[in-house]
Amino acid sequence: MVPMKSPRPQPLPPLREDVDLFRSTDQPDGAPTWVLYDSLRQAFFSIGWLELQILSRWGLGTAEAVTEAVRKETGAEPDPGHFRRLIGFLQGNELLRVQGDAGRAALAEHAARSKTALWKWLLKNYLYLRVPLVRPDRFLDKTLPVARFFMSRGVGLSILLAGLFGIFLTLRQWDDFSDSFIQLTTPVGLGLFFTFLLFSKMLHELGHAYPAKHYGLRIPTMGVALLVLWPVLYTDTTEAWKLRFRRQRLAIVVGGMTVELALALLATLLWSLLPDGPLRGAVFMLAAVTWIGSLAINLNPFMRFDGYYLLSDLWNVPNLEARAFAMGRWRLRAFLFGFDDPPPEAMPDKQRRRLVVYAYLTWLYRFFLFLGIALLVYYFFFKLLGIFLFIVEIVWFILRPIKNEVSVWIKRRKEVALDRRLFRTSLLILIPLGILFLPIPFSLHLPAVLKSADFSRVFPPLAGRVEEILVERGDRVRAGDPLFQLFSPDLAQQITEAEQAIELLTRQEKRMTGNDRLRGQQEVLGSKLIEARVRYQGLVRQRDRQRIRSPLSGTVMELMPGIRPGRWVNETQVLALVADANVLKVDAYLTEEKLRYAASRMAGRFISDIPESPSRPVRLVAVNPARVAVLEDPYLASTHGGPITARLSERQEIIPEDALYRLHWRVEPAESPIPAPIRYIEVGEVHVYSGASLRIVDLLNHVFAVLIRESGF
Repeated sequence: MVPMKSPRPQPLPPLREDVDLFRSTDQPDGAPTWVLYDSLRQAFFSIGWLELQILSRWGLGTAEAVTEAVRKETGAEPDPGHFRRLIGFLQGNELLRVQGDAGRAALAEHAARSKTALWKWLLKNYLYLRVPLVRPDRFLDKTLPVARFFMSRGVGLSILLAGLFGIFLTLRQWDDFSDSFIQLTTPVGLGLFFTFLLFSKMLHELGHAYPAKHYGLRIPTMGVALLVLWPVLYTDTTEAWKLRFRRQRLAIVVGGMTVELALALLATLLWSLLPDGPLRGAVFMLAAVTWIGSLAINLNPFMRFDGYYLLSDLWNVPNLEARAFAMGRWRLRAFLFGFDDPPPEAMPDKQRRRLVVYAYLTWLYRFFLFLGIALLVYYFFFKLLGIFLFIVEIVWFILRPIKNEVSVWIKRRKEVALDRRLFRTSLLILIPLGILFLPIPFSLHLPAVLKSADFSRVFPPLAGRVEEILVERGDRVRAGDPLFQLFSPDLAQQITEAEQAIELLTRQEKRMTGNDRLRGQQEVLGSKLIEARVRYQGLVRQRDRQRIRSPLSGTVMELMPGIRPGRWVNETQVLALVADANVLKVDAYLTEEKLRYAASRMAGRFISDIPESPSRPVRLVAVNPARVAVLEDPYLASTHGGPITARLSERQEIIPEDALYRLHWRVEPAESPIPAPIRYIEVGEVHVYSGASLRIVDLLNHVFAVLIRESGF
């Protein structure tokens, strides 16, 4: 009998010589981890203890030899499945040396599969595209000693104490500091803001680079990243994964924010010490830029800014986003449909809950972020490109991930059990649909103004001095009642001169009587006397008008601020406002898509913004059929702090941004007496509760109205 030969050992494919192995940060449970570093692609791959034992003996050539060596030296015994998975991982990430025609063919095939179409590359990268500009390694090596001085504990403590002192001084001048923010709205202020923003961001990136150089890492590139075509600086610190200790990586991550905070502290101190002037304004801009940049932008953990990497290192979860999203999808599927899948990876329950919550918060944040970006690109580009980019944002970044997840649910629909969980999921889906399709009573809250139907502003007939104030605010007056007594020295002088001229002309006329030689001049003198008397009568009428009377019966609603006897006033100043508080009307504004709710003789209540003012019953009288072109009630415009979005035209007219219609309401008599309005014009809302409507109809009407409004090119 011929003995059977043992199968020939299969050789292991060789690793690439440029692949390095580093000890990495231990897991939270104390388990050691290592990192494979691909220097060509600047990529890092985390591996466990058993994979380390296999790879460290990979040079033995065969799986059998490696298994025997691992078993003898460590007591572990990897099975063939370990080798198959590890070889698949190495091949998939191109960490094996290419050998022979078959290897080159496989590499070409892998490259062809990984090649991305141009349109997909544009879709993926227009949101975030890196453009390397410089290779700063040599410069950083030369200037590292200087940077180490500023990174020393003594300098840091000095800046902190100086900054705290500056904050203390600034808090004592907080009104001046907060009022300086108005400078950011001016063209010069915006120019300084962006200049200092660039300066602070350059220092921010150096704040990442120098700690990395301090720990012996290489900085291959620094450059500009285009975030939705908006330029931001970046520093490539990928080699930070070579560092074993987490505190070292944290020092690199927080380095940029530390530099900006130090800059903010010093700028705050300088602002509190400098006198008013351009230099103080410039320092304020620097402080504002660095405080806003450090606290509002860099600490955001939901995008890949410094806050993301800081959170990743604090939780000791490399590749936080992908691992959290996988955990979030697993938990969502289990909650909705009861899929009994194992967790994507083993970890403590506390860590798993953290990742699930982080995933859900990130999805929610990015949903609104991408929606905002979609609106931003729509309005900032010309209409055709804006529409295209808007659709790209909505479809690619919002609908596509939702569609991918729903596709998984549909493929696994046979695994869904008919139990309480499915009933709960069905309710979660049907309740929003029920809200859309069930008739629900609706209410309208319309921005409105309450005003007197008859009112008048009282102006001086001519410039003069207030001699007497005959009324007070809130007094009831009748038409013709005196309100003020003015005195004009110029007018009094003109009346005196007119009286003297009449007296002189009268004497001259008497002397000419009976003188035949002067008889021809008597007619001229008589004409002058008539003219002087007419002028005098006109001046007297002006003097009588200086006793200012009420133009109508009503209530004195307002008096000019600071009016008192002895104060000078002119023809453009309003001395008082008199209104008939017994006859009131309300003007409200309704958007075009809700115009169909305006029924004839519809009733509601006017609710004033003044808490002390009572609500008043109102009834619709008429709807102005013409769209509001110019808003005649500035109190409601956003340009004056009101609720209606509007803008100022070149002629300083208030133009509403939305299609609005004016509704005229009559104030109905109440069952019990209601006091007069506190002001002659009160801003508020008309609340109308009427009928029922399908929310889906409202939604479609709104969508169609927007499409019609934006359809013009």
